[in-house]
Amino acid sequence: MNKEIKPSPVFSSRGNGKLMLSGEYLVLKGAKALSLPLKLGQSLDIYESKENGFIWEATHADGDWNTVKFNDKLTITSCTDDAFAKQLQKIIRKAIKLSPLQLADILEKRAVTHLEFMPQWGLGSSSTLLYNLSVFFKIDPYKLLQTTFKGSGYDIANAANSMAIFFLLIDDKPKSVEINFDPIFKNNIYFVYTGRKQNSKASIKGFHKRNISSEDIVKISAISTYMAVCTELTDFQELINEHEDIIGRIIDKTPVKQEHFSDFDGSIKSLGAWGGDFVMAVSKQTDEYVFDYFGNKKLNTIYKYEELVLNNPCR
Repeated sequence: MNKEIKPSPVFSSRGNGKLMLSGEYLVLKGAKALSLPLKLGQSLDIYESKENGFIWEATHADGDWNTVKFNDKLTITSCTDDAFAKQLQKIIRKAIKLSPLQLADILEKRAVTHLEFMPQWGLGSSSTLLYNLSVFFKIDPYKLLQTTFKGSGYDIANAANSMAIFFLLIDDKPKSVEINFDPIFKNNIYFVYTGRKQNSKASIKGFHKRNISSEDIVKISAISTYMAVCTELTDFQELINEHEDIIGRIIDKTPVKQEHFSDFDGSIKSLGAWGGDFVMAVSKQTDEYVFDYFGNKKLNTIYKYEELVLNNPCR
């Protein structure tokens, strides 16, 4: 009995997900951020198709996600989610404008993406998509970002890197450098999904209206540097607490530990747009204590550091 031969993709790419440990918000004003590429990411495979238009099939960690069909003018002819389809259409059109490729280069093709986490987790579903499309269209992913979602671009840098990075904007241009970040107390670091998805674009828009002092930018940059070289858990926790106090004052929000986890034995830091997505919990307590604490609050998506963060090749 002959086995069915699966077609081979004519193009493949994969980008890493991301978490920003320090520098959220102020990275937009030139502060140095510390961010990590993740073991979870998103792939894009493109196959030949017998259909005249262009087909997009998206899957995620729990199975099928969205399907979009375009005709030969890149008009949406059918989709499972209208908002998803229109956003995808906009991104592809922007990419074509920046690219040496033409619309004809994606016709009679089928794109299949696989997101290795859930879209609402905020680990980089958009940035990994932009990165993979930029590789296919042979364009600068930062330019595609600025014509679509905006943002600093740190997530794009993580999509392509296998190591932690320092990231900053110099004259509004993204700069990143790989660093050997592998804390000896990583077994005391946990990442917890809070279930309160935030709109990063809306958060960025609101932040741009605020006046930020150069002193705060310098302080956050210093915290990023110290976090990267910290060798004591207690020092790391003090840096987290100071970072939370500074950002909380600037955006006029209560730090997440004070608001939701005041009795937690350890430090907790918001990651990304405050109020949702993942938080970083750091504690001297046992795994059992940490998992039970958050489990009792119905928060059961918890990763230990080494389960989520991409291994550092320098160690």
